[in-house]
Amino acid sequence: MKADNFSLSAYFARIGYQGAPSADIGTVSELMRRQLFTVPFENLDVQAGKIVSLVPEAIVEKIVGRRRGGYCYEVNGLFAMALEALGINYQFVAARPMLCPVKRPKTHMAIVASIDGEKWLCDLGFGSYGIRAPMRLDADQVEIRQDEDIFVLKKEGDAGHLLQALVDGE
Repeated sequence: MKADNFSLSAYFARIGYQGAPSADIGTVSELMRRQLFTVPFENLDVQAGKIVSLVPEAIVEKIVGRRRGGYCYEVNGLFAMALEALGINYQFVAARPMLCPVKRPKTHMAIVASIDGEKWLCDLGFGSYGIRAPMRLDADQVEIRQDEDIFVLKKEGDAGHLLQALVDGE
C-alpha cells in the first residue's frame, strides 16, 4: 500500500518512535506497540455521517496529519505503509471477529508480514482482546502472554488460523 504523502519520519514522529529502524522483528514489534498506544481505534466519522476513505493518501492525512485514529482498514493500512517503507513484504488478510460462537462474515482486516523467512500476524485494529505484538503463524497452539493477556493461535485447514484470547481462563 503506497501513498504519495507517506513519510516514514512523519510516521515515526506520530507514534513516538525514536529508534534505529531496520527490517527485523524487533523494529516491527516496537512500531506495532507504539502505534497501538498512540493511534486509537475510532469510528467518529461514521457517527458524524461521513464516509470513511480507504484511499492511502486520505489515511495518512487523517492519522498522521490530523493525529486521528481509525478503523482496522485505516490503522492496519498505515502500518502496512510503514512495513513497505522498511522493505518488509506483507499481505492483507480477511478475518472474522467471533465474540460468540456464531459464524459471521469476514469484516476485519489484519496483516501477515514476512520477516527473515517467517510469517507474522500483525493486527493494530481490533481493540479489546487484540494482540499487541506480532505473533508467528507457525506458533501453533502455544500460549503467548502479551502484557496481562494470553493468546493462542491455532492452525485451521490449509490456509486458516484461529486466534483466541483467553478471558478468565477460557
